[in-house]
Amino acid sequence: ALGALVRIAATLGVDASAEGGDDGAAACAAAAAGVGAEHLDRALARLEDEDWGVRRVALSAVGELAPRGERRVLEALVPHLSDDDEDVRTAAVAAIGKVATPGDAEWSDRAAKLLDDDDEAVRQAAVRAVARLALPTDRQAISRILRVAREDEDDDVRRAAAGALHQ
Repeated sequence: ALGALVRIAATLGVDASAEGGDDGAAACAAAAAGVGAEHLDRALARLEDEDWGVRRVALSAVGELAPRGERRVLEALVPHLSDDDEDVRTAAVAAIGKVATPGDAEWSDRAAKLLDDDDEAVRQAAVRAVARLALPTDRQAISRILRVAREDEDDDVRRAAAGALHQ
């Protein structure tokens, strides 16, 4: 979270490194809190850009800036789960993992659909999103991640799934 605040603060011209430690974190937090909604709206507006790189960065920003459970933000992410570009799909599913509320089966199911994506980075991000949204008693999410840990063709994806099971 601190890393995200430093990146956000840098875009606002706040030098969090000058003070360091808790003072730097406080400067970041104060700057981000005052303008979070404005920057979130700007990032949401860029989700429709024709440049995949702009969409990817905007999705990452949305994931960092949006409050948990923000329905309008989650709905704005849905079209990007099926984007032609794998980096955009990766950023979209990662943002869902950060914005959706843990235990929300609808959003966990949407993220889980990408566990079978053709791209291994998308599958890794989907594993992390499903794990973030799972409650400790969520047998379906655990079963999904366990399947990936056992069966995915990519070693890195299997390791990500195994790691998610141990958290």
